[in-house]
Amino acid sequence: MNETTPTSSGPVKPRRGEMRGVLPVPEVIPESALASGFEAAAALANRISPDEKRRLEEENRQLLEFDLWEGRHVFRSKPRVVELQLSNFCNMSCVMCYAGVNPPTMLLDPRVIRRLASELLPAASVLIPFATSEPLVLTWDLTRELALQYGVELELTTNVQYLDEKKFRELEPFVSVIAFSIDSHYRDVYEHIRINSRPDQVFENLPVAARLCREAGIQVTTNVVFMMENAAHVDRTVAFLADAGVPRIHVQKLFYNAPEMRLQDPTLHASPEFLAWTKAKLRRVAEEKKVLVSMDFDHHEVVDRLPKEEKFRPSRSYDGWLERVRRTYPGYCPQSVYRFKVDVSGNAFPCCVGTGDQLKLGNIYESGFDDIWNSLTAQDLRRGMLTDDLPTLCVECNFRTGPIPAELPQLPFGDVHYQPIECFPEQWTLQAESPAHLERCTTPPEFRWSKAHYPVDRYELVLSLGGDRPDRVYRVPGHENFFQMSEADFQSCGLFAAYWWNVYAVVESDPGKYLRLQNIRCFRRHEDRPRVIGSTLDYGQLV
Repeated sequence: MNETTPTSSGPVKPRRGEMRGVLPVPEVIPESALASGFEAAAALANRISPDEKRRLEEENRQLLEFDLWEGRHVFRSKPRVVELQLSNFCNMSCVMCYAGVNPPTMLLDPRVIRRLASELLPAASVLIPFATSEPLVLTWDLTRELALQYGVELELTTNVQYLDEKKFRELEPFVSVIAFSIDSHYRDVYEHIRINSRPDQVFENLPVAARLCREAGIQVTTNVVFMMENAAHVDRTVAFLADAGVPRIHVQKLFYNAPEMRLQDPTLHASPEFLAWTKAKLRRVAEEKKVLVSMDFDHHEVVDRLPKEEKFRPSRSYDGWLERVRRTYPGYCPQSVYRFKVDVSGNAFPCCVGTGDQLKLGNIYESGFDDIWNSLTAQDLRRGMLTDDLPTLCVECNFRTGPIPAELPQLPFGDVHYQPIECFPEQWTLQAESPAHLERCTTPPEFRWSKAHYPVDRYELVLSLGGDRPDRVYRVPGHENFFQMSEADFQSCGLFAAYWWNVYAVVESDPGKYLRLQNIRCFRRHEDRPRVIGSTLDYGQLV
């Protein structure tokens, strides 16, 4: 590659004139391809020590918890996950990215990379060098340098064509989870979806990479974009991936970068019966192959048949803390909580779905990070996530709706409340009646449940913020099956936070003879907030 020329006003274009479509790439990217500006970007301050890194991450996490608890629109915390499109180069030209016609190859200005790295990566946990590019080629050396410099974990999505054993050894120290992108196991279909690809190289690397990841304890997921081209055989593709050693397969909805891509979306054109039939086949594959299959093309569903004894590296991207956030603030998109994406043109977004003007927070070439992170649009998005007044793109997005918890049979606070006594599922016979699950309450709720089928001395209504520990216990006489929360107690509940509730029917003379709700619900104290004037969020209908 020719030497790059950094600019102060926008992204860098390699000196090759107007290069449209796929840029030819040699089998091995020469080290000279990363010279000049990238050498400057890699020459950063002294590396952060592991202890200092843990301290900065924990402080940032605590700030985020305060931001959420206080219902703030202006965040003091910084993103935990930083996605930088270091380049838009990909060795393939896929129909779901740019409708199969790659734009001119560009690089993010090295000075912008250096500035963002120094501002964001010290407290960040994860760096994603992705956004419709292949991370293992043009900017791979820079990516590794940033990971080493700032102690961040890399979250990689790769098309596997360059993931041979040598490349695996380079990424292994920085990775605990990795995603492969493979949409069909039929080579002719694969080549039609992924133009200019080399299927033979991809399918040669796939089982080797899966084995190496398994031996290193790295969790592997393969993303399969659900399209008209592969809809009829997607279950066979999942079975093929499972046989190749991939333990997790994610069949995901097609997101559109161009209006014409709607024609490729089976969820818009196939019948409900076809979609249900496809899901049934995917469930059977998960059962037969003992893998995890998640389906996000219609409604979120996970079929987990992985052996429970499998052990993986702990991930700083997917951990128990994130699950608690999802339970405590259901419907508040996990990505918008802690993510920051910058594309190669400098446009900044709160998530991986934002594109064009949809969810755009600003441009890093025009404004500083702080001004973008807490811009009027960012504040309005946080307001919308708190109040459920959402921009169009977020309403049905599976990244937001998928993690919203349904009624749950078990949460940690139940075991803590009745820890000395074992309660069997056959005793979970009480039915919750009101408030409805996830209800937003503006006045103190009245709790109602079905009566026990035998006399009891009392009911115990247990509330838990986020579902971890019992926060409040209300005792109700055994002849009553309702409880009215007081105004004072209601006002002491955190705004917008989810309080999960369970009810136990207790017999004093026989502590082991008690019942509880079959499913646990949650409610939230709600208040309306007006939209932020000056926000650019689109609340209308997409054309």
